[in-house]
Amino acid sequence: MTTMAQSIASTLSAYLAASPPFDWQARNCAQFAAGWVQAVEHRPLPAPAVRNLAHSRRMLCRLGGSLRAAVTAALARDPVPAAVARPGDVVLIERDGGQTLGICVGRTAAVLTAAGVAHIGMAQAAAAWHIKAAPCDPC
Repeated sequence: MTTMAQSIASTLSAYLAASPPFDWQARNCAQFAAGWVQAVEHRPLPAPAVRNLAHSRRMLCRLGGSLRAAVTAALARDPVPAAVARPGDVVLIERDGGQTLGICVGRTAAVLTAAGVAHIGMAQAAAAWHIKAAPCDPC
């Protein structure tokens, strides 16, 4: 019998392997996180395409004023401290003077870059949202 943790790990590995590089319009960090939530929770999550960083900032102003607020509203759950993130959780990463969304894979978070998926230390995570795996037949 497969455990929930094994199922998440397997699904996450396949998701990351199939993820294309970052692109503002086709695959930005919100779309990366939303696609993961859809794969695990089996529910659509809004993640609008944006043209560039400036457009992203304007969109965030309309969606609650910050990336944290927008994700909290979209997931309909409060964030938890990054220190309690579990593999598969969506995480808010603060780096290079900005923020991005990633997925916790343990001690690192997977994020999209122009070169594809990269892993950065969870020490850069500012918050996390637990992702709830949907029931499966059989797990």
